[in-house]
Amino acid sequence: MASGLPCVVSAACGCAEDLVQPLRPDLCFPVGEVDALVDALAAVIRHPPSAEQLQGHLQAFDVTRTVDAVAALYRQRVADGFART
Repeated sequence: MASGLPCVVSAACGCAEDLVQPLRPDLCFPVGEVDALVDALAAVIRHPPSAEQLQGHLQAFDVTRTVDAVAALYRQRVADGFART
């Protein structure tokens, strides 16, 4: 996805819930269900998401956003601690 290519994944894949299902639930299939895999592959061939869609969706998972969020929570916690003393 980071390279602009769509992913077809099983529901057991670690990224299925976060990365694939919110964008294209039809590209996820239950483990072991070959017919569902065929359907997912056909769906991505018929209507592939654009590279821009994929990259835009992945921006929410950028490591710098995670670091910024943790830093903001830390700063808030420190500020709350100073306010109590």
